[in-house]
Amino acid sequence: MLVYPHKSHEKEYEWRYKLEKGSKVDFQDNRSCWVEATVTDVKMQELDPEGQYVEIEISWGDQSECIPQCDSRMQAPGLFSKSPFNIPRSISESYFDDFNDILLDPETKNVGVLRYEYCRSYMLTDFINYVHKEHNLFERVLQAVETKKFGIEVTADLISCIAQLHPLLHRNFALEYLTRLSNALLEYVTKADEMTIRNFTKERF
Repeated sequence: MLVYPHKSHEKEYEWRYKLEKGSKVDFQDNRSCWVEATVTDVKMQELDPEGQYVEIEISWGDQSECIPQCDSRMQAPGLFSKSPFNIPRSISESYFDDFNDILLDPETKNVGVLRYEYCRSYMLTDFINYVHKEHNLFERVLQAVETKKFGIEVTADLISCIAQLHPLLHRNFALEYLTRLSNALLEYVTKADEMTIRNFTKERF
């Protein structure tokens, strides 16, 4: 449970208590897409054993739904529905969020960028850029694979770490680096000794 000072978040939720018929809100539909919706009814519902809560009925397009007044899928109007990243997750065509790749200043030599559909952690992208610039981490991993510095267990762990981070790498860096890493890994596997091949389990592959 999170506890905050008294009335410290009052303004953030005040708009919810002022909703009435005709009010506009942002609502996250079943495609995880934010839409502009209209409040069609506000009513008090009984809550067992003793209590009650406010229920909001909203509609958008030809759909409608009743939700509690505090439902996180309902937000202030225009907060999310007008965002350029407001894209339904059920769409059939592939989608790659490269908006921040375009904005990144090449002079910074940063390789970590935010992907709003994958991760919004500034701390993680800062960490990626730190280990890249200060410790040359990605090149050291590549060299370790190329020179067969470690056994299959450690190599598999290194590749797994890169696989977890690669969605946050700048597209130009990722295209160049991952191609080299893939070639080095293929060389590692195809020219491995008998012991390495014996230890090459399905999970490590």
